Amino acid sequence: MESGDIASVLAIQKDSPELAQWTVRDYEGLARGGMAGWVAEEEGYVAGFIVARQIADEIEILNIAVAPHARRRNIGTELLRVTFEWGRANHAHKAFLETRASNSPAIAFYQHHGFSAIGRRPKYYMSPPEDAIVLSTNLD
Repeated sequence: MESGDIASVLAIQKDSPELAQWTVRDYEGLARGGMAGWVAEEEGYVAGFIVARQIADEIEILNIAVAPHARRRNIGTELLRVTFEWGRANHAHKAFLETRASNSPAIAFYQHHGFSAIGRRPKYYMSPPEDAIVLSTNLD
């Protein structure tokens, strides 16, 4: 992800209200904050993005989304693949993330890619208030 991608990332984020709603400044801080981000392009436009960070021997997926009109084309799968490769290259053994408890399409997507629910964080999200489901998968 480069600074020129931020406007497109914010547009996808706006169309995905279930996401954590980051600011321009949050995305500009990727390099400074020890995070990594990738975009998927389709026909010259940003069709999806992912942001992750490494914590010890784990990676945490912080935000991932695919533009509504580009969903169900394996873009999310490719973004996960690249992120998992990055994690393995940096000696990570697990990946984890949180998603809204009501976001059943995301939960199904993550389960399809080997994630399992390992916990719940009550009232994790604020707008609107909602619990988070914590999911994890092995990278080995």
